[in-house]
Amino acid sequence: ICHSVSKNALVDAYPELKRETCHLVKAICNVFPGCIRMHAESLLTPIVGTSVSRPRDDQIVNSNGLQSMELQLSSLDLSTSTNSLTRHRHAKTRSLALETVAAILSSGCYLPAENEQRINGATMDRILLQVLPNVEAISPFDKSASVRNALAKMVCSLIGLIPITKDVEGGSFCHALQMNINAAFARLLVLHLMCFSHEAQSVKNVAEQELSNIANMRNGTIDGCCEPPCLILTFATQVLEYLILYTKQSTSFEQKKGYLDALCYAINCLKRATASALVRYEVIGAITSLLVDSFSSNEKAIFQSTRNCAVALGNQYGTRRDAMVMVLEAMSDNAQDYMIEEVTAAPIMDRKVSLMMSTSPHCTCLL
Repeated sequence: ICHSVSKNALVDAYPELKRETCHLVKAICNVFPGCIRMHAESLLTPIVGTSVSRPRDDQIVNSNGLQSMELQLSSLDLSTSTNSLTRHRHAKTRSLALETVAAILSSGCYLPAENEQRINGATMDRILLQVLPNVEAISPFDKSASVRNALAKMVCSLIGLIPITKDVEGGSFCHALQMNINAAFARLLVLHLMCFSHEAQSVKNVAEQELSNIANMRNGTIDGCCEPPCLILTFATQVLEYLILYTKQSTSFEQKKGYLDALCYAINCLKRATASALVRYEVIGAITSLLVDSFSSNEKAIFQSTRNCAVALGNQYGTRRDAMVMVLEAMSDNAQDYMIEEVTAAPIMDRKVSLMMSTSPHCTCLL
């Protein structure tokens, strides 16, 4: 049945048949999860798209200093996935596709103890190499609120299923598997931020409610805390690195605005005590550089989202101090170009007038 569904029913031209097939797959997930686990990749292919290849270590080049291998995955070519159900013209089909993805992946998380590590590793591969790269490309920017709601539910469902702890070296998982788990968790948090920072209040409400629903679940909790700020603080550096990279790679107005709004919410979560100390200095530098570049946009909405990020960055002492030092150093290196030689000699508190009079985009970022 799984073979026939993946090769025929899910790729049939009749939309209603595709939707009924999704209901069938969800029913099989409840009754025969073992069969679903065996055919997970082939079932997911017509629903979300094909898997991307995991690059070798010597193929990974990151000039920005962000050293997570998984950062490269979403930039790969996904043109072969254009016929997937998540890209279907009907919103109800796209919503049902996301629900089915959650059901399929959930089938890989309930196993005998002796097989837990092996299958969890395979499930992480499906999430990292097949589901996330395809879903990240389209679903967070879907114009349908129902699809965004389905995305929030799917993300929170997977967050609740992933066993995660603060100690990446603890537990029975091997180091590589634990790194994959943390990467999947952080990227799911990014998708959740995309829903939580959405303009539609209904999407925000669903994202908040769905995450609170998993707070009492045994898996997916961190010291009993499943509130968005708590989870984001635990993975602060990884979440910010993903948002920085995705914003830079954005190819449309909707993508860039969505990632900037999510970045603003993530920065605001750092207001908790000592939270900014969790973020590396170079990450703050990357955010500052990104905001400086984004301020040059001619789109009013992009400028406003960038300004919101800059305000969030300046509303806490640690990030404000680091960003201020970086901007002033950048201005000092280009003193002749910006005609602000006096800035390099005066104390920081005495430089406000020079900053406000300068035409440097760095000053715009500070203001």
